[in-house]
Amino acid sequence: MKKAGKKMDGEELKAVYNAIEDHVFEHHKLCSITDISQQSGLTESKCRKNVEYLLKKGEIYEAFKSGKTNPIVYIPTYMMDEILRIQKKPRWLEEYSFEEKRSTLEEIEKCREDIKPFEM
Repeated sequence: MKKAGKKMDGEELKAVYNAIEDHVFEHHKLCSITDISQQSGLTESKCRKNVEYLLKKGEIYEAFKSGKTNPIVYIPTYMMDEILRIQKKPRWLEEYSFEEKRSTLEEIEKCREDIKPFEM
């Protein structure tokens, strides 16, 4: 767990990761370094170092990065994986799908719709 000769602080890493996750849950939007700093109570410099480490470990994902004027926003990797997994697939892809898989996916989607009221 070394980075540039310094050992990463496990508590800070946990605070930064939890701040990212909590921010997404509470605000329903992705977060920047400033948001992470406010959520965690750590300085932006400490947040930046911990975010770099979490990115390298694959625990968080850089969801948007555009130029020098817009902030980079982050999301936990498991959330990004779920977003990509449930993303609607192009219609032409259905031609290459197995019927059994298609019916199972429809069943899963129905189950998701059934549990949605409990998650709200």
